[in-house]
Amino acid sequence: VKLCTHFQYYGTTLPRMPVTDERAVKVHLVLHGEQVERGKRNVKFLERLTPGTRVRAIYNLHDDVGAGTWLDATVSEVVPPYDGAPDGTLPQYLVDFSNGERLRVKLGML
Repeated sequence: VKLCTHFQYYGTTLPRMPVTDERAVKVHLVLHGEQVERGKRNVKFLERLTPGTRVRAIYNLHDDVGAGTWLDATVSEVVPPYDGAPDGTLPQYLVDFSNGERLRVKLGML
């Protein structure tokens, strides 16, 4: 994270990135931090997040324009952690957004 914001690597100054790219990186870092904290808070709702549950979810987390937009959605499927996942790995969710798209989201995006 520090490498993306301070442009130093073991005393070597790295070239600066364009301002628009730097802003986008900073937005994504902030959103990621919020997502991690929200995921920790939402663990208590795991049993309630079943298919058919209405939620609000972050839609375009990776889109530079409007990153972090919240939309109404419905959980369509709970995707369990992959085989061999570390203990404590949380499930992901396929959600149907109000705009008709279906995406896989993490707990911190709900």
